[in-house]
Amino acid sequence: MIAIIGCGRVGLPLALFLTKKGLNVIGIDTDQERVNTLRAGEMPFYEKDAEKLLCKAISSGLLTIENDFSKTSNQANIFIITVGTSLNNNMVPEQHAVLEIIKNILSTTHRGQITIILRSTVTPGTSQYILRLIKKENISVGKNVLYAYCPERIAEGKALEELGSQPQIVGTFDDNSQQKVTNFFNNLGIQCITGTPTEAELAKIFNNMYRYVNFALANQCMYLTEKYGGSTVKVLQMCNENYKRGGPWQPGYAAGPCLSKDGFFLTNQQLFIDLIFSSWKINESLPAVLLKEAEQIRPLKNVALLGLAFKAESDDSRNSLGLKLLQLLKGQGANVKIHDPYVKFNGACKTLQETLTYATEVFVMVPHKEYKELTLDTLMMYTQPHPLIVDPWFLWSKKVITVHTTNSHVNTEKNI
Repeated sequence: MIAIIGCGRVGLPLALFLTKKGLNVIGIDTDQERVNTLRAGEMPFYEKDAEKLLCKAISSGLLTIENDFSKTSNQANIFIITVGTSLNNNMVPEQHAVLEIIKNILSTTHRGQITIILRSTVTPGTSQYILRLIKKENISVGKNVLYAYCPERIAEGKALEELGSQPQIVGTFDDNSQQKVTNFFNNLGIQCITGTPTEAELAKIFNNMYRYVNFALANQCMYLTEKYGGSTVKVLQMCNENYKRGGPWQPGYAAGPCLSKDGFFLTNQQLFIDLIFSSWKINESLPAVLLKEAEQIRPLKNVALLGLAFKAESDDSRNSLGLKLLQLLKGQGANVKIHDPYVKFNGACKTLQETLTYATEVFVMVPHKEYKELTLDTLMMYTQPHPLIVDPWFLWSKKVITVHTTNSHVNTEKNI
């Protein structure tokens, strides 16, 4: 029996993936409302192809949902921890929940050998502390308790697809733990890459930091290109087309519960991490910078804000830059209509047409498919004449900020 502790966007898709393989899973979550929702066979968030699988798993009995850990601790022999680790107000990682869960497992499980797999993002060296924690209980790691740090590597919304195709990092202290955990994932058809727990902790953070730093570089290049009067789209083509040493990314808003915070799992332990801080400053400042540039062109009147999720085709608005821009606009007393086809938000418009009607300015925060499929001609059927569009995703122009004429084929492009 497998116990997955934390039925959120990491734990729940994993639970469904395991039940699809025929394994018995207990999902544990302290949120009673979520427990009730899952027991009813309803997904609490968007995940492709998950709802039918959830209903099947619940009805077949392969998946049971509990909110009391003590009821399940003696049924499971594999414990997978997937609880979130956020930052507090001082930008320090909050990891006490992970450590408390491990203490509960050690204190309430009194039979045979158990396996603990940690998938939450943690600061490098956390597994070393967990090792000491286990030894304090006079428990032998590699014998009584097998431990591995195995970070999740999925893209939200595509978890069920990626769990079976992405290599799994497995960090262990001993050979017995490594063999048991790699066999567990191998039997699911998943390739494993092994190392120490600290190496695995670093790999998780470096993967996200690589993406985040590259977004920052792309956004910096976009800003400079526009300042010099060039086209970012054209510059990227020149950099990358058929050139083996190309590589600059397309810019855009980079946020979310992983990219924008994971660098701080490093910064509290080191003195010299200017690259991470600089990347955070660039990416987090982009909404305010583009807002200022738009206001220098003309005063904002009726703003249509498109996208509140932190990425396309997602209903997750955690650390969203769309929400950040919304607060900036409200702070200036702007008249704002908002829309997102996935995120439920109080006061949001139900349709894209309603959002765009009478808009004088349009800010594209997320390149949702619905927005990509909207032509400029259709957009301008609803907006006021000469809409100002701010779009670092370049859906309708090769410039970030563009004032469009009533004839969408003739644009007045404004440099930043």
